[in-house]
Formats: sequence, structure tokens, C-alpha cells
Amino acid sequence: MEKKQGKVRDIFELGDKLILVSTDRVSCFDVILKSKIPDKGKFLNKISSFWFRNLNGIETHFISDRFEDFPAEFRGNRYADRSVLVRKAEPIRIECVVRRFVKDTSGGWRKLSEAIFTPAIKNDSGHDENIDFGRLCEITGGELAEELREKSFAVFEQGYSLLEKRGLTLLDSKFEFGKIDESLILIDEVLTPDSSRFLDEDGEHLDKEFLREFLKRENWNLKEPLPEKIIEEVRRRYEKAEKRILH
Repeated sequence: MEKKQGKVRDIFELGDKLILVSTDRVSCFDVILKSKIPDKGKFLNKISSFWFRNLNGIETHFISDRFEDFPAEFRGNRYADRSVLVRKAEPIRIECVVRRFVKDTSGGWRKLSEAIFTPAIKNDSGHDENIDFGRLCEITGGELAEELREKSFAVFEQGYSLLEKRGLTLLDSKFEFGKIDESLILIDEVLTPDSSRFLDEDGEHLDKEFLREFLKRENWNLKEPLPEKIIEEVRRRYEKAEKRILH
């Protein structure tokens, strides 16, 4: 059984399936920070699993987040509530970002007349490279590029509508896709505080934006542990997001 480690997930290969384990690691500006956020992986896993179960008309890699469906070696406490069994797909190395709001010069969020699609090339090291749709067509071919854009919009709109009913505003989100037998499917995570930005009715970010802003404002050394109060505040926001979305 092969294990790989992503920025925030541990990946175990099981033939044509994978076990994805969401850890409490946190990544900002393409750096895995020294501090962990307690229970962050559990919040992310529960939110992502909720969306995978409830998206309509979108094929995904999701199989189950229930222990009884896992191989025996993954039923221990270290995997509880933070693991998911999925189909193994061939990832497409494109981040598919949909934006409904953009930041204005004052730092506030301005709603666009319609959602926009802003893809990026995924890089294993360094920042992802933003590209336009024409460049995406050159990389993937026009047909696949159109399908990536169409499915990204479809997932975003479902998320936007449901979150609006929960009193949350979805500002933007990134999605990842892969292929199984030539079928394009949604993979990785979906509509979580790590991959999306959302505001509650009081304008509070229930996502990673609070941490990003702290790191930039304080010019924080990313190799140094985070202050305890910042760790606690990030955890509070992730927990609040989980409760609002699921309940």
C-alpha cells in the first residue's frame, strides 16, 4: 500500500481506489505552516463529504466516508471522521476557479454581474500560474476546456444557492477534476474553507482568508509557529463553517 503526502492530505493507494485522510496541517502561500489547527481535518472532511453526497448531476470520485466501507486497517481512531474512500482518477493538472465576487481597492468584496472562470496551471513547487481560457484550450483541447468550465460553474451555482439559504455568501471557489474511463469527474475536495471563501451575514470570513490576512499584515515568518490565539481563531471559524453548512 503506497502512501503519498499532499499539503494537507495523506493519500493511500488501494488499487483502483484511494483513502484520503484530511490532516490538521495548514498551508498558506504554498507553504505548509509549522503549526497545526486542531480538528481542521475533521471539519474539512465532513464539509467535503456533505457536498459530494448532495451535489446533483455531477459525477464525483466519492464512494463513502463511513468506517464500515473502509478496509480494516483504516478503521482506527487516527482516521475517524477525517477520511474518505474514493475512486482513483487521473488528475487534470488544472485548478478550476470560479469567482462571483472580487476584492476592490478598499479590501471589500464587489459582486460581479455574473460568475467568471479563472483557471490556473497547478505547480508542485511555487505558485500556480493563472491562465486565460484560450491558453487552457491550448493545454487541454477546446472540448475538455469547455467541459471543465461548464462543470465548474454547475458545482459553484449549486454551492452558492445552498449556502445562501444557510446565510452564507460564497465569494469564490476552486475545483479539481480527473478522468476515469474518459469521463470527467469532480475530485479532491469541494466547497471547503480551504478551497473557498465565504462570508456569514455579519461579514465574517469562515475560511482561510483570516489566516492569510494575518500572515500578510504581520509579515509573519512562515517557518515560525503561529500564535495560540490565531490557531484558536482559525479553528473557531472552521468549526462555525462546518456547523452552518451541515446543520
